[in-house]
Amino acid sequence: MSWDEKDWSSTWITGKPERFGKFRVIVPRGEKEACHKIYLCGWHVPCLSDLELNKLDEIAKLFGVMIEYRFLCGYIYTYDYRNIEPILNSDEIAHRDLVQEVHDIVSCDD
Repeated sequence: MSWDEKDWSSTWITGKPERFGKFRVIVPRGEKEACHKIYLCGWHVPCLSDLELNKLDEIAKLFGVMIEYRFLCGYIYTYDYRNIEPILNSDEIAHRDLVQEVHDIVSCDD
């Protein structure tokens, strides 16, 4: 990579809209699921460690969604729990922000 090229990562969160918590996701007409993309581009975009990838897996289980993560043109890590009930109950989900929690992990803003 050239010194002037920026790093990037893409993260997709897919699932039932009620599983996104406080975040108000838009559901396309005729669809049952919503998809939100987090795209980071810059000089200091981190490549996630195994610990951070495990955190994404755990968040996907807690909320019952699918999370896909890709750094540069590398492997796409997929954690798909859409077909199981979330570990969190609906009240717990309503008080949390799925998108913000995932953003904090992929941007390493703990």
